[in-house]
Amino acid sequence: MLNDAKIQAAKPGLKTYKLADAHQLYLYVSPQGSKLWRMKFKFDGKEKTLRWGSIPSSVLSLPARFCPPDDAPRASARRADRRASGCRRTFCG
Repeated sequence: MLNDAKIQAAKPGLKTYKLADAHQLYLYVSPQGSKLWRMKFKFDGKEKTLRWGSIPSSVLSLPARFCPPDDAPRASARRADRRASGCRRTFCG
């Protein structure tokens, strides 16, 4: 599990890298220094990535509270694949 100290210690490198958390949730660290929450899941047999966006360090556990991992595929199904619809909502619902 990631904690605040591990996230703050993550420094940009030459390539992007991922810091795994729990339930397919991970922190994506880019060479430019941005830290973004993402989650992998399968929907209709295809692997998808749910992008949470940049989260301030004071609310590091925000993604887990807004959308439990078991609910991510159902939330995506309710929105009928948000990429196709052009929806840019950040949280599940």
